[in-house]
Amino acid sequence: MQKLVNTLKERNLTIATAESVTGGLVAKSITDVPGSSKVFLGGIIAYSPNAKVNILKIDETLIKKLGTVDPLIAEIMARNVKGIFGADVGVSTTGIAGPDSIEGKQVGLCYVGIVIKDENFVFENKFEGDRAIIREYITEFLINKLIEILQGG
Repeated sequence: MQKLVNTLKERNLTIATAESVTGGLVAKSITDVPGSSKVFLGGIIAYSPNAKVNILKIDETLIKKLGTVDPLIAEIMARNVKGIFGADVGVSTTGIAGPDSIEGKQVGLCYVGIVIKDENFVFENKFEGDRAIIREYITEFLINKLIEILQGG
């Protein structure tokens, strides 16, 4: 996480998080780093569809059509949290950590959204393991992807 915070500082960028499946682990991982207050503006844990609609302002008809675990939902979550906090970077996580599948989608499926200024990225992944492991894998994947993008990889 130190590498991410340092990279954001070097580029003079701020970040905000919108998390569902990870339940705040991304924000916790960032804020565990001393000095993260210079780059981290805030986070929203929008665990329920209702929170995604009312707090992150995602169109309810879109969620009813696509479900909450969808690449477009991940992108909108990241874009909207970026706007809510006025950050340079918005990131999001949505997926299924288990133990049961939802929306006809398998446990371990996740989407990570990253919006940097006007660039949008969405990544799909499938992780295996128990709930805690899947959530940690998603968090790690998001942080590593963000560092890679910020460093021009």
